Amino acid sequence: MKIYTLSRKRNKSQINPKNKNGLNFVHFTQSYKCSVIKKIKNMKKLIMAFLVLATISMSAQRGPRGGEDRKGKDLTVEQMATLKTKKMTLALALDNNQSKKVYNVLLAQAKDRKQAMEARKAQTEKPELTKEQKFAKTNERLDKQIAMQQEMQSILSEDQFKQFKKMSAKRKGEGRRGGKRGRGQRGK
Repeated sequence: MKIYTLSRKRNKSQINPKNKNGLNFVHFTQSYKCSVIKKIKNMKKLIMAFLVLATISMSAQRGPRGGEDRKGKDLTVEQMATLKTKKMTLALALDNNQSKKVYNVLLAQAKDRKQAMEARKAQTEKPELTKEQKFAKTNERLDKQIAMQQEMQSILSEDQFKQFKKMSAKRKGEGRRGGKRGRGQRGK
């Protein structure tokens, strides 16, 4: 089947009458081509706008990046210890004597953490640690955790200490970024 083209003038004499079905097949005219091209350009603009909006919305859903909106970043050491003590008082039903002792433990821990953070900020570049230095650093951190746990065990009753262990295990399981999986729990 042949396709016949027409010029801009559409005269009946220009149409080939030898078409079998009596239908006249006409190739795209110039004006029709222009309208199709305009539609394609508009579709491209719409697709690009959609992609830009999708990218912006996905980046907005990601939330704040590292340290931009951390809880307690502008609180003093005493304020952090007070808030954490009040949370523990509510969760573990501590009495006044226990609350004061827990506050002292948490205050000492917060001061140590603040000093370590300031020391890290003072370093302009991250030093490469040897295996022995990594071991010593990890060993020191674990010793502090054991000492804190022993102090909390001496302050709290058995039931309170069990609840405290559950709370700390849950907090460690959430990880640093607030996810549901912690480190080392792959595939569970």
